[in-house]
Amino acid sequence: MNSKPVVLVVDNDPQILESLYSSLSLQGYNVVIANNYQKVQEILEKSVINLIILEPNMPVASGLDFCKIIRNTSNAPIIFLSTTDKEENKVLALNSVADDYIVKPFSINELMARIRAILRRKNKNNTGNKILVVGSLRVDLDNSEILFGDNRVQLSPTELRLLKHLMNNAGKVMRYQVLLEAGWGVTPSQHIDCVRVYVNQIRNKIEIDKKNPRYIKTIHGVGYTFVD
Repeated sequence: MNSKPVVLVVDNDPQILESLYSSLSLQGYNVVIANNYQKVQEILEKSVINLIILEPNMPVASGLDFCKIIRNTSNAPIIFLSTTDKEENKVLALNSVADDYIVKPFSINELMARIRAILRRKNKNNTGNKILVVGSLRVDLDNSEILFGDNRVQLSPTELRLLKHLMNNAGKVMRYQVLLEAGWGVTPSQHIDCVRVYVNQIRNKIEIDKKNPRYIKTIHGVGYTFVD
């Protein structure tokens, strides 16, 4: 049985496809390439993919919209490899479907580090506690299912990573920089304000009164703690 992670690279630039196929193969990954969304769907129906690198600005369909289709058949982490450097695009992508966002032109070494960090987080989650329960909040790590009381909660991949990290370290003070690492991987470019935005979004979904939160408490000037 082949244990090498399988990486799907999706781009309509043949030079990018060739470069990433060569670089990823040299790093020990099995690489599958596609230059259109129809091919992606065919691959996902036939193969188990461990990580997807996706150009979101391809013709025919929006990368964000297509990622929602991908999520119907695969829970593989998705890295956006985009020519767009606008902050609002990054926030929208990370808040909805993407696990990471890298701007072209990019460093191969940085991309490889991001890939390793994402796969390491995924493997760690798969071998840790399977179900976390605190009060009315229940997080199933195997199925990425969150229940608040009897209601199913939809979290973005980044929100889910932050919530898991906070719950796994309940009672401890998690500094902003630690949460940046947990949410975005190595050498995150996001400012700590990004953590505040995402924590606020999580509170909107799991707190009855976010001004007086039951679960995620603010430690002013330091970070956050999850109250067990």
